[in-house]
Amino acid sequence: IEFANGQTKVVGFFNDTVTTRPFILVLDNNLNMVWIDTFLIKASNYAVVSDYNQNTLTCGWFGETTGDQQFYLSKYSQNGVRIFQKKYGNANTNEKAYSISQAPDGGYVLSGYRVNGNSDSNPYLIKTDSNGVLEWDKEFELSDWSEPAAINQIDSLGNIYVGSAKVTVKKNNGSIFLASWLSKLN
Repeated sequence: IEFANGQTKVVGFFNDTVTTRPFILVLDNNLNMVWIDTFLIKASNYAVVSDYNQNTLTCGWFGETTGDQQFYLSKYSQNGVRIFQKKYGNANTNEKAYSISQAPDGGYVLSGYRVNGNSDSNPYLIKTDSNGVLEWDKEFELSDWSEPAAINQIDSLGNIYVGSAKVTVKKNNGSIFLASWLSKLN
């Protein structure tokens, strides 16, 4: 849920008899529907944010079956017209986006996780321009298992802060403990 520009923006997904379908619902201050969009794709909506131009962006993952999920990003005008919908990453892996932020250059940063070859997950981050064109991506190889990079924030200088709540750390003596992780990128 996001509250911006006098509106409440809600994203999520529902299951029908065939598949999981994402939606975005925008309400005014009196909770009257301003606009709604439901995707006719196998996907899940996970985060919503408004950009500097009061466009609405959603992110999540495209694909329903483990092993074929990719990050996706949708951008809408103020009146609910879909400007673009794009997917990113490798179609043969599991990648899920959980957070989105806008960078000072007008582009977008999505964070989540990518499952690597041995079924461990690593925090994963992508950066696009304002049109959704991929500029770069980064996978953080941390440990045997970690939670998604479910938070990302960008400061006024363009530094990206990305974090994960739970990372498995193995000590030399064989003991295992969980730790939080935070990284700062320029």
